[in-house]
Amino acid sequence: NYNLGVNALAIHWNGTSWGGNAISQPSKYLFGVSAISSSNVLTVGVNEESSTPYAMHYNGSTWSPVASENVGDLSGFVAVDSDSSGNAWAVGSTSNNLDSSTHALIERYTGLETGFQNWSPTGSTGTIPNLAGSTNNRLTAIEIISPNDSWAVGEYYVGNTVRPLAYHWD
Repeated sequence: NYNLGVNALAIHWNGTSWGGNAISQPSKYLFGVSAISSSNVLTVGVNEESSTPYAMHYNGSTWSPVASENVGDLSGFVAVDSDSSGNAWAVGSTSNNLDSSTHALIERYTGLETGFQNWSPTGSTGTIPNLAGSTNNRLTAIEIISPNDSWAVGEYYVGNTVRPLAYHWD
């Protein structure tokens, strides 16, 4: 659980010192950041008030919220990565009260107008199906090598045993 009343904070290294840049978004938690350039930065996390994925964009002077799809009952991002072309993905997890388990969450950044859109390996919308016999599938990191080569990693459970989970985009 998170505490309400917390404001997100971003700190930027300017080559000489670290400087703060308060983000006026109460009850938002930021866990991942990726800079395409000094005027094109994405950060992701959780909107604690609505238990939904949350993202913001920095244009070099101001932060603004970026839309993201919510495909479950309790969802959030923990990591984001981008490449020099602006290709970006965010990962995390989403809970679905219908089957009482946690599913991996992957969303692709489609631009400032549309934000992050849900992605599923089956091409369908909604949550990513858990691996057979598993529960609590989560993604915790992503690395974009090129527009056709990205990796997302995390974990899944079989009973009480934690196992590694990886997705590859090619």
